[in-house]
Amino acid sequence: MSEVLPFKGVIYNKEKIRNISKVLTPPYDIISPSQQNQYYKKHSNNIIRVILGKIYSSDNTKSNKYTRASKFIKEWLRKEILIRQNTPAIYFLEEKFVYKGETKTQLGFICLIKLQDFSSGLISPHEETISKPKKDRLKLLQTCKTNLSPIFSIHLSDNMEEKLKMIIDKKKIKPLFNVQFAGVQNKLWAITRTDTIKFIQKKIAATKIIIADGHHRYEAALAFKDEMKKKQKANKLYDYVMMYLTSINNKGLVIVPTHRLIKCEKFDFERFITTIKDSFAIYPVNSLKICFDKMEKYGAKVQTFGMYAGNNKFYVLFLKNFKLPSQIKSCHSKEWNKLDVSLLHNFLIPSLNSEIIDVCYIRDEKDAVNLVNLKKYNIAFFLNSTKLSEVKKIAGLNERMPPKSTYFYPKLVSGLVINKIS
Repeated sequence: MSEVLPFKGVIYNKEKIRNISKVLTPPYDIISPSQQNQYYKKHSNNIIRVILGKIYSSDNTKSNKYTRASKFIKEWLRKEILIRQNTPAIYFLEEKFVYKGETKTQLGFICLIKLQDFSSGLISPHEETISKPKKDRLKLLQTCKTNLSPIFSIHLSDNMEEKLKMIIDKKKIKPLFNVQFAGVQNKLWAITRTDTIKFIQKKIAATKIIIADGHHRYEAALAFKDEMKKKQKANKLYDYVMMYLTSINNKGLVIVPTHRLIKCEKFDFERFITTIKDSFAIYPVNSLKICFDKMEKYGAKVQTFGMYAGNNKFYVLFLKNFKLPSQIKSCHSKEWNKLDVSLLHNFLIPSLNSEIIDVCYIRDEKDAVNLVNLKKYNIAFFLNSTKLSEVKKIAGLNERMPPKSTYFYPKLVSGLVINKIS
């Protein structure tokens, strides 16, 4: 069973930080170097200094981005820029945003979850990880001993978040924060009632959890727990990690597609078309909009892709006869091989018959078209969003989605609440 704990969250002191939006950031892994500079300039106490500190040429083992992050936390706590809550709580988060012209609301809660090895089956990853960011997050955790951002996860229970929101509205509980950030209205409440916390604990104990975003931080927390156990450090909180949970039935849960741009050593479009035509029907369309309209319409029935290789010529690709190409050799399940992103990387991209110089992951399709027109890349492949049902199915098979399969939107804000372990 999955174990939930309330915790005494550390939050920004509103008496000292009047405009909370100035100290918040998105998750560290989607912040570009230019954005990092912007957040540094935005406020001297911006959380960027902790979650993604700058690297300087003078850095050494005693002074670096990790040691500076630790000093910032200690200094901000000492000066009461950050304050620890007096009562253990589970923090309820409401995010309101507009997606494709529709106003959506995502509800979830932030708590401590007992760390479980993936072999237990209670908590499952859904995507492959890379060693470098895992090492980075582990070093930050070792130095700061703080969960700085909640891990975004999905639980397979019913949509209990709606019941929690009804309790909050009925009790007229005031939010700790009500802040607009990056186009999303964030409201955060502290739930301290024992009966409500027990209700959450009971629900989560009986369900499975799938990590949606934050795999590197979760695996870093597992490694840190094992490290502390070997050192015989007696602190119960080492066994837990701060996690955001939302139901898979949440109507506000959105997955945004991540498209691919490919640069080849020798690009031959006609040869590529000849290679794939036995497996894919290829239809030219007149515009990017029509391309995406066709992708959305047919994507629910069959594996469908958009494609652009310049000269204002767009294409829609449909898998023929629902039959996977025989060229695909994989040790994964049939369900994994059928994923759009698997088919793209295991068949379409290899069918370019050229050495791949660069693969760029991009979410804005118009930017992708512009980069092909500028000849920065040879070809763009457009994907539909990965379905939540696919995420659930692959996790249920104890497999992981290919990298960059999902981009859950909106990203959780960093800086609303953190968990100080020691």
